[in-house]
Amino acid sequence: MSFTSEFYVSKYALDLFTRLFSPWEKCYNVHKALIKHPAYVKHATSSLIAEKLKELKDKPGSFYFRISVNNPGVWAIGYITAQKSISHVLCYGLPIIDTLYQQRNDL
Repeated sequence: MSFTSEFYVSKYALDLFTRLFSPWEKCYNVHKALIKHPAYVKHATSSLIAEKLKELKDKPGSFYFRISVNNPGVWAIGYITAQKSISHVLCYGLPIIDTLYQQRNDL
């Protein structure tokens, strides 16, 4: 069963999305900004993100983000740490910006 496609978004996916991007009144604007961001990768796996990040290994703080394939509705961020290694983090129950803030010492 597909929850979303280019032409349809289920109530389930919308509920997950709005919980991730609170506050409610900013939800639509946040979503538009995120999916137009150059670091957003649609339909990507963690291995694809890791492959793309290899090209940016010398640039700590570089990142890509996506919706997790294994955990639908959860944002996943792949980034280059200060030690120039590739790391991944999932945004469980927090807006994406809060997760990035928590990981700031690694960036």
